[in-house]
Amino acid sequence: MEVKEMNEILSKNRVEDVSWLCSLSESELDMLVSLKLLVLQRAKVIGHEELANKFDLKTLRALGIFFHFHPSAFIVYAWRLMKY
Repeated sequence: MEVKEMNEILSKNRVEDVSWLCSLSESELDMLVSLKLLVLQRAKVIGHEELANKFDLKTLRALGIFFHFHPSAFIVYAWRLMKY
């Protein structure tokens, strides 16, 4: 990754969020990447791809914390995203 790309990523996100992301395990990262992909897919299907852009690292962090304490909710949420 180039310095320019790194500066762009860091300027759009809080240091706390980037630090949190770096502390995640591989399985936790996989879950968040899957969630982001589901959101991108769903936004594209309904014709509102700009909504997926609002699904940033801060939002992923909030959902990640919620799903950490309520793992069954992730399954329900993902199923509902895929359903439509």
